[in-house]
Amino acid sequence: MKEFTMYLLHAIFTWLPWTVLCLAMFITNRWFAHVSDKMQYIHAFLGWLVMILTLAFVFLLFVFEGWDVDDLHQIIGFSVTVVSVYMVGNGIATYYVKNESRWNSQQKIKLMRQTHKILGFMSFFAGAITIWLGFEEWNGARNLKFLGPLNLVLSIVLFLGFEANFQLMKDREDAFPTDGYPIISEAEFNIRVRKGENLCILDNLVLDLTNYVHQHPGGAFLIT
Repeated sequence: MKEFTMYLLHAIFTWLPWTVLCLAMFITNRWFAHVSDKMQYIHAFLGWLVMILTLAFVFLLFVFEGWDVDDLHQIIGFSVTVVSVYMVGNGIATYYVKNESRWNSQQKIKLMRQTHKILGFMSFFAGAITIWLGFEEWNGARNLKFLGPLNLVLSIVLFLGFEANFQLMKDREDAFPTDGYPIISEAEFNIRVRKGENLCILDNLVLDLTNYVHQHPGGAFLIT
């Protein structure tokens, strides 16, 4: 019974961060990042939570079970664990470079963001495969083996569904509506900028960039 409980907890604390929280991270930093400027902070919190939960349970396995990294399930699982730590560091570094570095940072930021995104996608699917292999090797719960492939299939379906919707929304983005907005003069614009407002002119529109500056790929310093 003790062994069953340990493996059940292992399954839960693998599935929770590597499936549920990873999907939540994609939602907050990609698929629905436009909903609120606070999404980046929720994404960062979830990243830390994934890393902490993963490291905590890996530590318990090593201490109480003498876990050896000697089969495919454990090798992939250990790799995802290492990547989860790196992802947190990469996210912190990307945020710092984007908001603090002032010169020649655009290409560096783009590379770091791309690395973060690709590793995130790879970790998500690697985690789903690890869970599948774990259920296949769990001899004490043969009636639960279906959960491994079911989780993998659902992960793929949800990811592809959200990603397809995200790409569709990008393709259907409309131009800025102009009806119903107040008109300001160039003199008023200059006065408001001198007072510290983060305004810019795009075509014939005046945009307030206050809530966007920390999402600017080139860094906040370029538009403040």
